[in-house]
Amino acid sequence: GKILAIKGVGGFHIALSAYDDDAILKIRGWKGREQKPFALMAKDIETIKTFAYVDEFEEKILSSPSKPIVLLDLKEGYSISKYVSPGLHNVGVMLPYTGLHLLIFSESKTNVLIMTSGNLPSEPIIIDEKEALKKFSQIVDYYLIHDRKILYRCDDSVIRKVDGTACFLRRSRGFVPEPLYVKGVVDVLGVGGEENVTGCVVSSDKMYLTQYIGDVENIETLEYLKSALKRMINLTACKPKAVAHDLHPTFNTTVYAKELSMQYGIPTFPVQHHHAHIASVMAEHGLEETVGIAVDGFGYGLDGNAWGGEILYCEKGRFERVGHLEEQPYLGGDLAAKYPARMVLSILYKTPYLDKWLNHNIQKFPHGSREVEILKHQLESGNYLLTSSFGRILDAVSTILNVCHVRTYEGEPALKLESLAKKAVGHYRIEPVIENGVLLTTPLIENVIENLGKFPLTELAYAVEECMAEGVAGIAVEKAKEYGVKAISFSGGVAYNEHISKTVRSVVESNNLKLYRNVYAPAGDGCISLGQAYLAGKYFLS
Repeated sequence: GKILAIKGVGGFHIALSAYDDDAILKIRGWKGREQKPFALMAKDIETIKTFAYVDEFEEKILSSPSKPIVLLDLKEGYSISKYVSPGLHNVGVMLPYTGLHLLIFSESKTNVLIMTSGNLPSEPIIIDEKEALKKFSQIVDYYLIHDRKILYRCDDSVIRKVDGTACFLRRSRGFVPEPLYVKGVVDVLGVGGEENVTGCVVSSDKMYLTQYIGDVENIETLEYLKSALKRMINLTACKPKAVAHDLHPTFNTTVYAKELSMQYGIPTFPVQHHHAHIASVMAEHGLEETVGIAVDGFGYGLDGNAWGGEILYCEKGRFERVGHLEEQPYLGGDLAAKYPARMVLSILYKTPYLDKWLNHNIQKFPHGSREVEILKHQLESGNYLLTSSFGRILDAVSTILNVCHVRTYEGEPALKLESLAKKAVGHYRIEPVIENGVLLTTPLIENVIENLGKFPLTELAYAVEECMAEGVAGIAVEKAKEYGVKAISFSGGVAYNEHISKTVRSVVESNNLKLYRNVYAPAGDGCISLGQAYLAGKYFLS
């Protein structure tokens, strides 16, 4: 039941038994990490196979010299604590990658440990023992340290096999600073977005991503980004001619880009979030023209609204928004992401289903009926942003199906919905409704409400994922044929969903088109800086 702080090669880990419920709940309380899954380190492959499925492909990644964390499907009746990965069908696991790890397992009675990053919430991983002794004093029983100074922090890399391909969720230890070789890209910088940030440095036709930085909403993580970029600039002898940043005017990275502009005397280029997603795929695969499917939770749109379910025609450095999800009211912005019942209310507001749903779900609003009345008034006044987010629709369905109604970590409702859908047989279908390049989500939500109790929740979850994947892929195929394009690109956090990813590929390939995805960079926001730098260095400067 003891908790240990271990100084590693890129920072501290906090380690504890993966079987001890009390110790795990204690660390969850301290980290304020109510539901977010923990990564595990297991003694060997045989141990992993006692609680998770490992195929030949996944075993090869686990055993590779980089030793990343690999997301694996849990077995029924698995032996580790249910508090390791609550509500999910998978768990991240890695093998020992230092001599110290091997020594620990050779002496330990526990063959599976939680090995979570040693940091306070939203702060970078700690690399200094004095800071660790101070900040971990309330939770850690023992410290295992060495006298080698950690010069540069670096989190563990995370990979998931999606539709037969290894996809980075986090590209860091073991893979950075391996570059992507792209001809004709001028030396520039990309500073990323706001969440899951990486930086990108271009030098002599080589594009270097920094290690995973994290969410730069606080000063500590922003300083981490600055130091990582500075080190990469020095390491690669980059002489930047421009810096690219997100279109959002108040992001910390946007402000930082302006600082870099002043420091180096170079221009800045704003890049729309989803354009950067697709541009990262174009950079990786050498595409000059593509129709892109960029699907995630949020990106600042050209019209100031919250985009997130986008079909973009991209040709060299320009793009055109040729399709998207139906735009829905986005009540309270980030509050609608934290409490997806707000999305359900906004979608059902002009349908006959609202009152019936509210009668059974008022408890999903933190302030009950009073909050609902305020939200209704906001809808009546028209005082709200609009969102075309794919992620917010998955969140809304997760709430309707009673899977998750409060988001405690990024992507939680959609991830838990995916775990529910994985149990389905696929007996129920919802046909996508598309009008003028817009995938309508109101009839989709109405369909789910109508069929509650008529079909198992697993089938409804599966049908929603299938419908939305077929919808965006269908629009992309139509636009590709219209523009005479043979390549369709797929990026964004939703691309990690196995079922959605397979469905998109099936629709694309059945129409004799080729699907391209991120391989070098993460499909999530870790690729944004790559897309930004590629557009600025390849096209914008010229």
